[in-house]
Amino acid sequence: MVFKFCWHRFEDKVTQRTVNLYFGFAGSELPGIRITQACKKCGKVRYMSLNLMMPNKYLYMEEVWKK
Repeated sequence: MVFKFCWHRFEDKVTQRTVNLYFGFAGSELPGIRITQACKKCGKVRYMSLNLMMPNKYLYMEEVWKK
């Protein structure tokens, strides 16, 4: 087993929004928005949500995001 240790230095790669999914209360729905970040050193990818009403399970579903 190889353990790779890295002090992650993330940089923004892509900003995406959801397709046909809106989150919020009646009349104030907004599309889900996420930022894809990648570590400069090791390549680890993480997602950050920019919509407070969006559940985290949608961050990792690739089929609901525009390219």
